[in-house]
Amino acid sequence: MTVTFNQLDDGMFNGMFNDITYRAPKVPTLYTVKSLGQDALNQEVYGRMTNTYVFDNNETVQVVLLNGDGDPHPFHLHGNTFQVVARGDDINEFSVDKIPNNPNPMRRDTVVLPAEGYVVLRFLADNPGAWLFHCHNEWHMISGLSSVFVVDPISIQNNQSISSEMQSFCPYSNFKTEGNAAGNKGLSMTGDLDGPHVIDYSIHGSGIGALAACVISAVLGFLAVIWYSLSDPALDPKPDSTAARCYSARSSVSPDEVTKFSALSAEWWDPSGPFKPLHQMNPTRVEYIAEWSRLLKRPISDTKRLFGLSVLDVGCGGGMLDESLARLGAAVTGIDASEKNIAIAKAHAKKDPVLSSDKSSLTYVCTTAEELTKNRQVFDLVISSEVIEHVVDPQQFIATLVSLTKPGGLLCMTTINKTLLAGLLDIVLPEYILGIVPRGTHNYDRFVRPDQVRKALRMAGCHLLDISGLWYLPFFGTWKVVRPDIGGIPNAGIQANYIFCAQRPK
Repeated sequence: MTVTFNQLDDGMFNGMFNDITYRAPKVPTLYTVKSLGQDALNQEVYGRMTNTYVFDNNETVQVVLLNGDGDPHPFHLHGNTFQVVARGDDINEFSVDKIPNNPNPMRRDTVVLPAEGYVVLRFLADNPGAWLFHCHNEWHMISGLSSVFVVDPISIQNNQSISSEMQSFCPYSNFKTEGNAAGNKGLSMTGDLDGPHVIDYSIHGSGIGALAACVISAVLGFLAVIWYSLSDPALDPKPDSTAARCYSARSSVSPDEVTKFSALSAEWWDPSGPFKPLHQMNPTRVEYIAEWSRLLKRPISDTKRLFGLSVLDVGCGGGMLDESLARLGAAVTGIDASEKNIAIAKAHAKKDPVLSSDKSSLTYVCTTAEELTKNRQVFDLVISSEVIEHVVDPQQFIATLVSLTKPGGLLCMTTINKTLLAGLLDIVLPEYILGIVPRGTHNYDRFVRPDQVRKALRMAGCHLLDISGLWYLPFFGTWKVVRPDIGGIPNAGIQANYIFCAQRPK
């Protein structure tokens, strides 16, 4: 079994056994064993994405782990102890012919697989059950570095039972209790999970088309820069110093930025207005946040994936992101330095009976992140989307957000890279050529490079888990999370908009 980590075609960075990242089947494996009779002996009924192996009773099993990753991994096998037959620090030196014949190897249920090394394990499959074999690092296990060893399915059917209490849990998590991994009876795997998969880096017709599009974009970019340089600055909107706001002099908030967005507050919920790009981006960023939140708590259902989590949205604007997260079950606090934005957010939430009820878990406050730190309040998940490129001091801002995150909690943000492509796609085209965003919405000098983010997180003692590109698909009116490295070119995917997730150590 080869261990690797890679960016997959869903944009996530996952762990894999033999290029397969574990995905929970529609029917838990033990229930599949119990309900399929003789078909439970067929390895295929457990699904493509579960890395399941079926063993006979008292079969001697040898597991060879080859680490294609640059970090060591502690692997644990439930329900069994194994012999550590061989272990080495260089994967290239491994050979089946060189496995030593040790008459008394050490016995363990957990073993560390060396970085870029190998381990050979051996055990007797004499304990019937569906046993999880996984990396003991919690994040690696959740990200897919897991496998299932099913030992003697027929014995399980004849001698083991599942309590009614255990069976009652499944419907609450949208799991079936009978059938194969696809939720079907017998051997039909129609509807089985297929993916995400390792990205195919070979050149296809679409890649050639993308290259041509890049060349055309480059030409348009130079023309756009000329257009931008010749534009009349007198046409840019001027700040209204009378706009209502709430922040202290020590805040990282820019008064001009607050004034600018206060003037647009009435248009927050117009899907065709100046915030149209955010409306189109919202489903993508919500899905990204919900997926990474699995590190904090297993979702109770698809519709309440954030249930039980406290969320802070810094710079919430009109509440677009907050309402989506609250509907997923999170207890959301949205803060903004603009009183007008908070008023719009509260007014829109009142239109939804669920969000406006006494039991609503959605709260809006006109304040800043810096002011909130004075209360020593912390949250499971802190979010700030399309905000950091409008603050005075990005490094201070990130440090403040980290201090508002619980130990072990997550920080998720979206922003814009400081590149020529970003200037073209986020300023010149939308503001000066297409006119879909008001001029002056963005200031190129305040765009934030990924290396600045990494440094700020490091200075704040926070660990970066993922950074991915956010690409706009104009023909579909949607956004897509893409891997940072495309076609072997480092950071090609994060040259404009990007999204990242970091974790504060416990």
